[in-house]
Amino acid sequence: GHLGGTQTLEGRGAGDLGHREGPLARRPAGRSPRALVRERAGVSRAGAPKTPAPVAYPATITEARRPSQSVAEKYLEKYLRSRGWPLSVVERHGLEVVVDTTGSLRVRHPYRVPNSGGGWRVAYYQDRDLGASRVKWLSPRGASPVPYNLESLEREDLAGVVVCEGPADTITAELALEGLERVAVVGVPGSGAWRAEWGRLLDGLRVVIAADNDPAGEKLAATVRASVRTPVALVRWSRGDLTETALEEGLAVVREVLLAGLSEQVTEEQRTLEESVRLLLEVFPEAREVIA
Repeated sequence: GHLGGTQTLEGRGAGDLGHREGPLARRPAGRSPRALVRERAGVSRAGAPKTPAPVAYPATITEARRPSQSVAEKYLEKYLRSRGWPLSVVERHGLEVVVDTTGSLRVRHPYRVPNSGGGWRVAYYQDRDLGASRVKWLSPRGASPVPYNLESLEREDLAGVVVCEGPADTITAELALEGLERVAVVGVPGSGAWRAEWGRLLDGLRVVIAADNDPAGEKLAATVRASVRTPVALVRWSRGDLTETALEEGLAVVREVLLAGLSEQVTEEQRTLEESVRLLLEVFPEAREVIA
């Protein structure tokens, strides 16, 4: 449907999503997200889990060849320029350069899940090739996909979630929405990778699906919609996808489109930090670890 005009950027619809300097950009005093993860996972102060459920991730998650530091830095700089991203993205999203089985360089985007110890560990990844490879993205064999950037869901008074197709669009959308502390951005590792149980992470919130302008993107939108009990908004791009639109027209245009989509939602529900942590550990129980 129609996404509305720029007035939604200043109106009640999008304006109540919380800027950093606003009253909604707050954390619970004296309690870190990490402590809440431990608490909700049933971990005692002594560190012993009440219900241990160990898990083994595929060895391919941690095993990878790396190039020299100078080669890696040049390749990362090239990748950042091609996406229009600042250097801060490397640390924020844990990007690194690896060497694939053919000897080609790729940029690794790690997908993390929470563990009961209060941290995050890599459970999946996608490696991006900048050359002429027929396979642009490589994923580990034997690993089940998880959503990208789940860390963004761990925030106080969560009100909205933007669902993107792939890690690149997720990072660009997060940059476009910088300053909105109550909006999370997550990505799906492929148009057919969404799982019905992930819909629980979105239920009751304002949800915008920012998929590509192609049949695969429409399929993803339909799948996400079917897994969520509350209505969702689908936004379309003037270019092929979100990142292409940002490169051609600027982050401000992407921000306007996403905020307009969020403004279409009428729900007033907010999710506390405790609720977000509990949901993450329930939806991804395989992330629980035995703590020595």
